[in-house]
Amino acid sequence: MKTTIITLLLLAATSALVAQEKYEYAILRSTAGFSAVIFTTSDNQEVISTKPKENEKELIKKANELSQQGWEVFNTTDAGSGIDFIKTFYLRKKKQ
Repeated sequence: MKTTIITLLLLAATSALVAQEKYEYAILRSTAGFSAVIFTTSDNQEVISTKPKENEKELIKKANELSQQGWEVFNTTDAGSGIDFIKTFYLRKKKQ
């Protein structure tokens, strides 16, 4: 009986490991103090906008564009106060 239970547990654990998805991660950040929208992956950084009044609009526009390219927003954070407000979108994309 113990052998059967241990075998089933090992089989379930092995199946779970094989089924894990592999993701590429990125950050999309709008910084009011620095007046920029920045998209960063593990091997690239791209400044998208440097217009202070357009930052949130550009951030959402870029997030929508990236979602069409297979990226998924899985978390967001807001930090700061006054002019030093930072909004961050955390993205992931399944590796092919």
